[in-house]
Amino acid sequence: MTIELRVDDDESNSRFAVYFFPDTDSDWAKLWTAWLVDPLALLKELGLLARALDCPVAIADMTQVPRLYGFHATLKPPFRLKRGIGYQQLLLATHRFAARFESFDLPELMPTKLADFVALVPMRRSSQADEIACAAVRELDWMRAPMTNDERRKRLSHPLTDRQLRHLLAWGYPHVLEEFQFHMTLTGNCNSLDALQKQWLFSTVCAIHSHCSLRWPSYRSMPFASVCLLEQTAADIPYRLRDRVSLGREN
Repeated sequence: MTIELRVDDDESNSRFAVYFFPDTDSDWAKLWTAWLVDPLALLKELGLLARALDCPVAIADMTQVPRLYGFHATLKPPFRLKRGIGYQQLLLATHRFAARFESFDLPELMPTKLADFVALVPMRRSSQADEIACAAVRELDWMRAPMTNDERRKRLSHPLTDRQLRHLLAWGYPHVLEEFQFHMTLTGNCNSLDALQKQWLFSTVCAIHSHCSLRWPSYRSMPFASVCLLEQTAADIPYRLRDRVSLGREN
């Protein structure tokens, strides 16, 4: 594999991230991408009309933030490249660390209430996913530009443990390494909802998950066979997939 190393001027303002994205043709990707784009249309398409008609929240607003990122799990959180480092160098380094890992199936995923949002989370920890995320954080960090003052203030505005604070200062993000939890985000922050609205939202995600688990055999397991590099060219612009890098020596 030959990759031309160059630095493009238009990359200086971009943010890059390493994500796990299921294959775009998979039932997983089609289903939950449709949820992020238009939740009510998906409910109607699946025949869950009663839930669509009984919706007590502005549900499209609840998927607006995760819609920017797509249906994914974060491995290395978004970052800007250091001056003099180009995307092609990031791509080459990603190929190198991905080559050390083999593909596997994630443990069964279940809808879960996390701190202030709903996500799909493995029923048991995946040591393989943890190791890949750790490698992405550690081995690509030399390319990361330091946090800006605004980025630092934003992160410090949330309560952090001592270890999370150390991770923030060392790696630019608090929830990495031992603090990492594999999850695939399905909603934005739910703190503005009342208890009834939160319960409706969570039970609706559970209903979609159960509906598809019973009807689509391929939905029951999610292969982890690649990592993806994404780019956001400006704030509030959706991330776009730049490259999918297969795990294993043949990437």
